[in-house]
Amino acid sequence: MDIKWGPDEPLDDLLLILSEKDLRAISMLCEKTKETGEVAYAVAMEGRVAALGALLMVAADKVTGSVLEVRNQSELAAEKMTLYSCVIKEAISIFTLSQDNNKGVGDIDHNVYHGVGAKDRRLLLLREIELLHFFGACHTNNSFMSKKLVSPLILACQVYWL
Repeated sequence: MDIKWGPDEPLDDLLLILSEKDLRAISMLCEKTKETGEVAYAVAMEGRVAALGALLMVAADKVTGSVLEVRNQSELAAEKMTLYSCVIKEAISIFTLSQDNNKGVGDIDHNVYHGVGAKDRRLLLLREIELLHFFGACHTNNSFMSKKLVSPLILACQVYWL
């Protein structure tokens, strides 16, 4: 599907473009796929905002309501969380790694992620957070997050502006 939209453009434009597309094939695939949440996770981690938007338009409940088992590179145990939490955690980790790299910690260049700079990657993730928020992902009951923590959306916004 050819979508002419960039992360610097309003998210409303993306949704308008997607609403004009024929999404029946994606809808049918989402109906038949049990792992729609995992597909959405893979799409989100690749920074494909338009593809995530298309999935949300046809199967928002399946995408936002799914609980994923995510395994970090440094952790052996899998952690259960929603897609919304996964994207926020990724945005925060990119910021943390780029800050550590700027301080000279570690020997890996964390400012580049799959050919995309850390700042651009964070922007894509923030657009995905905004998209998930628009489709109500932040309102799902997330028992995996401590109620004492600062809101993930606020943390993600703070990370972008630092």
